[in-house]
Amino acid sequence: MKTSDGEEKVIKDKQEYLPTEPIENPAYVGVSAGGTVNLGNYSSGRINVSISYPCEPKDVDSVYPKLKEWVDTRVGSEISELREVASQLDT
Repeated sequence: MKTSDGEEKVIKDKQEYLPTEPIENPAYVGVSAGGTVNLGNYSSGRINVSISYPCEPKDVDSVYPKLKEWVDTRVGSEISELREVASQLDT
């Protein structure tokens, strides 16, 4: 989150790792999305979500929509959480 005085403050920094079976010569499918939320008083918060997933090269087209849905859902929930945290800081 960026405050009105230009200071950046990290509210949440989290990485998750999903277990996968070993794949010989995998293809990697990656999806990233983000958004900036105006928090008022010249402050803003930035959300970035990304995922990279190994799969069989033949499965790339079927894996991508699942990862995109996961990222889109996560971005939405993180933006909602950021707005909730920001509203608590205003009080």
